[in-house]
Amino acid sequence: MDRTNTQIDFDFVDTRATLSNGAANPFFNKHTEETVNVPGKSRIKGVELDLTVRPVDHLTLGASYAFTDVSVPPVANPIAESPATFGVITQVFTVYTPRNAASGFANVDLPVGERGTSLRLHVDGAYADAQYSFQSENVLTDPSFVANASLALADIPMTGTGTTATISLWTRNLFDESHIYRRSGANDAVLGSYANFNPPRTIGVEGTVNF
Repeated sequence: MDRTNTQIDFDFVDTRATLSNGAANPFFNKHTEETVNVPGKSRIKGVELDLTVRPVDHLTLGASYAFTDVSVPPVANPIAESPATFGVITQVFTVYTPRNAASGFANVDLPVGERGTSLRLHVDGAYADAQYSFQSENVLTDPSFVANASLALADIPMTGTGTTATISLWTRNLFDESHIYRRSGANDAVLGSYANFNPPRTIGVEGTVNF
């Protein structure tokens, strides 16, 4: 994809209590955001591959891979209230777009008895390269791999009118993997960098009735 006039947002919070001439800053603690159109062309290149197979009865396997390369031309910072960066040619980064991402799953569906009930096992996992989480910062998150799983007894007959029930046990982040999915170095000089971590492993039980 070649795209023109890509829109980019610039943000600035003015933390100067006084101006260089000693006067009180009327914009102290004010947040300014401006949007500009990037000159030239933004180029996005990539490839996606998906595969789903059923090698034997009751087993389905799937895998996918995506490669994405994004190039956005630099642009001048438009915020006049930011004296240190106003007019500075700035490289803007595309957020939450890993260069390489892959995922896979396995489903097992086994009949139980002769009344339509089945035992269903599902396992999946997803990998992503480190990526940008703020468009104005050349700071990357952690690479990640998160797996999930569930085990369900499905389509349990409840009455003679076609009502069925399903009971499932599930877990997200099966291996309790921990990674930073959002990171900023904007306050390194004062408070240090800060980051957000993904949720820990969670486990739940779910029941549904279809009628």
